[in-house]
Amino acid sequence: MGAGDSDEEREERGGGNRFERVITRVLLLCLAILVIQFGLWGFRRFGPAPPSPALSRNELRVGTQFPVTGSVDLSGNSIELRPAEPGNPATIIVVLTTTCPFCRTNVPIWNSIHRSVSGQLRFIALSLDDLDRTQRFIETSRAEFPLLVVEDARSFIADLGMHSVPQTLALDAEGVIQQVWGGGLSEEHVAVISQSMGELVPGLQVAR
Repeated sequence: MGAGDSDEEREERGGGNRFERVITRVLLLCLAILVIQFGLWGFRRFGPAPPSPALSRNELRVGTQFPVTGSVDLSGNSIELRPAEPGNPATIIVVLTTTCPFCRTNVPIWNSIHRSVSGQLRFIALSLDDLDRTQRFIETSRAEFPLLVVEDARSFIADLGMHSVPQTLALDAEGVIQQVWGGGLSEEHVAVISQSMGELVPGLQVAR
């Protein structure tokens, strides 16, 4: 602004700046309205986004009956996993994906638990990913326990009511969930989980 500017010139420039600011705000408001309208149109057109296979809003609860689960083994053979079977006193079920960090770091702990109860009760892991990824996971993580691939992960999650992975579950002889350990495990969990299974199966001999 020059020293010789008149009051009228300064007022004219100030008015121009205010007008530009108003126009800018109006344009931003219009843009925001368009974005909202487009989002609403997409929601009505396509519906809400489906939940992730590893995430649900429900919570896994003790006392829930574990569902009969369609699955395939690592050779691609179909297997119907029944949580309650004659002669089976209890089951440890692990639910995992091949990409979650805790699912991989838990493998040595699961291996230890599997060895500690081997031959006395079932230990089964269920993968929510496809067969190829699950096979690579077994190879790279050095998992020693049986692992099946869930055929319909979304239905399985909805039936079970699960909000995250990994999950380590203790089932009684009737296939009812009695204990839940979510997330990462430590070495202390080997004794804790083995002790919990011993309460479900009197006389269980835990290997050290």
